[in-house]
Amino acid sequence: MSASCIESLPVFLEEYAHLQSVATEAGVEVVVGGRTLTPDLRQQMNYSAFCDTLRQLVTFAASLTFVKAARNPEEESNVANPGLESHQGRLCQSKSQKNKDS
Repeated sequence: MSASCIESLPVFLEEYAHLQSVATEAGVEVVVGGRTLTPDLRQQMNYSAFCDTLRQLVTFAASLTFVKAARNPEEESNVANPGLESHQGRLCQSKSQKNKDS
């Protein structure tokens, strides 16, 4: 989430807290940035990372992909292409079925 202008700080913090809570329940990391998010304001927020630049965001996202792959090595090839998982499962099933038929 990037913030460049906040009209009401109390409203922003309340709505952000709700967003962050929903994201946490869903297992989603929250990354914040933007010139309005001063260090003092960020101290009032919970988030996974603060990024000043898009490059920092890309680096953070890549680290999440690396951690996921390290935890689930068999899914490593699916990290870059999540839709591939079900397709690969069908291929494996097809090959094992052919072996049974032979």
